[in-house]
This record gives sequence, structure tokens and C-alpha cells, in this order.
Amino acid sequence: MNQFYTRKPFMLDRYFITYNPHQFKPLVLTGGKMAYPFYRTEMVWDNDLNPEGVAQTLQWDFKSAPFIKHFAVVGFELPFSEVAGVQATNKSIVQSAVYGGQVQAVWQLAHWLKLSTYGAYYNYHNADPIAFALARASTSNPQTPLNGALPLGGGSVQNSIITTTSTSAITIEQNGVPTLISTGTKTITNAQFASKFGLFDAIAKFDITTSHPRLPIAILGDYVQNTRACANVGNILPLPINTATATFSQASNAPCNSRERRGYWLEGRVGRLAERGDIQVAYTRMMIEREAVMGAFNFSDARQNSNVSQHRVEFFYAAHTNVLLEFTGLFGRPLNWGKVTPPEPFLKRLQFDVIYKF
Repeated sequence: MNQFYTRKPFMLDRYFITYNPHQFKPLVLTGGKMAYPFYRTEMVWDNDLNPEGVAQTLQWDFKSAPFIKHFAVVGFELPFSEVAGVQATNKSIVQSAVYGGQVQAVWQLAHWLKLSTYGAYYNYHNADPIAFALARASTSNPQTPLNGALPLGGGSVQNSIITTTSTSAITIEQNGVPTLISTGTKTITNAQFASKFGLFDAIAKFDITTSHPRLPIAILGDYVQNTRACANVGNILPLPINTATATFSQASNAPCNSRERRGYWLEGRVGRLAERGDIQVAYTRMMIEREAVMGAFNFSDARQNSNVSQHRVEFFYAAHTNVLLEFTGLFGRPLNWGKVTPPEPFLKRLQFDVIYKF
């Protein structure tokens, strides 16, 4: 109860509308800040993220068919940034968005074996505002773009980014000669990805029913490839010319190698979490090359978002119908492609959660 009686902000995880016309039941239209309209893993999209935009789904269920049980086609348009021209003569609006689609199919291979397949393509149109929003000048001089209440950040984004920094300066006379002296105050003036992001994502999941109802088995594999790795190098703006009030520098956090464009995710789970006393154990192996995914939006608990080798071990126990105990072990380190130095030691993190469901 403070802040001079000002209005109180509040946040919404989701707010959306879904329309399913009675005249054509297979069609589902959704718009707003919504749950993912497509199937994905955390290698490409984090569980904590809710995208914004519109999605269209055509889906059919085949309950009596002997082999295929479900088929769907999903399209989506998800804007994430809008920037207006900064000059008085420039009235243009630059829009950034993810455009894409996914084909889904579920197959009943046997009474005890189900296969779910998903193929998607995510096209990031004008992704550079993400790089700009991630930029930080320095801890002591945090004059950075988009540094409002919710700047992007958190995980260690490893995609190759070229950043332009302005250091303010003043001109003074030394022995009668005008000399440019830096004040040390830095400002990020531009940041761009070396890559464009056109992600092809293929997922296959096997669900196995065992003789013990409490011990189903799920095995999932996900392969992603950035088809446009390092494609933005030719669009990097040149270094500005120094002025009487500022000097400019340009740096890259890592070189861009177009061969480092793939990611792999293998996950296995045993057990269910439907009733009190249920137990589930899981293991996930991740290997994500530097340019494989958009690091700002994927698994935020990894050692880093890309250029990473990661192991995850999980144990769940349903202590009550609405109380879940969870243990997670995360063990990861950066990839060591092309380096003669030994790889870094694994960063080991252990996490324990008590989850209440209402």
C-alpha cells in the first residue's frame, strides 16, 4: 500500500478467444495471448512462454480407423515486436513476427503402442529487435534499449550477435589542440543476429502401454535445424563514423558458423501422475548447436540456451491428489566444437519443488 496512490499494474499469463463454428467442426480459430497452438518441446519453445497472435487449426479424429487416429494442420502468425521509424520523415512501422505451420498425425501401431508425429516450420520475420532487446551496455552503465519493466534476458543467449556501442565523448583543448576525450558512458545503439531463423522442427513420440497401469512409458525425439543459419551477416549495419560527441565500437559475442545449425532432444519417461502415490521418472538428453534455435525463447533452465550439451534427470511423486513433489537435476556445459582447449566442467544444479494444484 504505497507508491503515492498510483494505478496498480497486473499481469496476465493468457487472455484469448477460441471460435469453433458449428457448421464446420474441424476448424478452430484462436486469437490473443494463448497456449501454444502447436506441439513442441522446450528445445525450441520454453514451457513458461505464452505466445501472442492468431492461430488456425483444421483437425480430424478417426476413432474407428484401424491405423490413423488423428490428423491436423495448424497455421499461426505470432507478432512479437513493432518498431516505428525514428526520423521525422520516416513514418514506417517495422513488424516482427513468427509465421509458421505444423502438420500433426497420431498413429495406433498396436493396441499397446501409439506413435505421434509432428512436423513444423517457424519463420522469424525481422528477428533483430530480439537481439537489440537482449543487449546490455555494462553493469555500471546500463544505458540499453528496451530496458523497461520487462526487458528480455535471464538465460545466457549464445546466438551470434553483433553489437554496436556508442561511448560518449567531449572535445577539449590540450596544448592548443582539440582532443576527443571519452567520458566512459556507454550506450547500445544497435544489435543484430548473424543468423536469420527459419526452423524446421520434427518430433516423434512413442507411447507404450505396459502390463502395469501405473507404469506407462513415453519416448520422445526432437530434431531441429535452422535453415537460415548465418544468413543475416550481409545485413549487418557498418560501424558508424566517430563524431565530436561519441565514438563507436562493434563487437561479436561469438563467430557465426553456418554448420552449427542443428539441435537434438531425446526424452524418456516412465510412470504417470494421475493418482495419489503415483511416481514418474524421466531423463532428457539435449545437444543444441549455437545457431540451431532462437535462444531468447527456448529452455531457460539449461546451462545456456544454445551451444550447449545438457542432461536433465527428473523424479516426481504425487503425495496427494493436488500436491506434487518434484526433484530435478540439471548437468550441462558448453559445446567444444573446433576448440583445442579442454571443455568446461559440467555445471551441476539440483532443484526441489513442491507443487500445489487447485
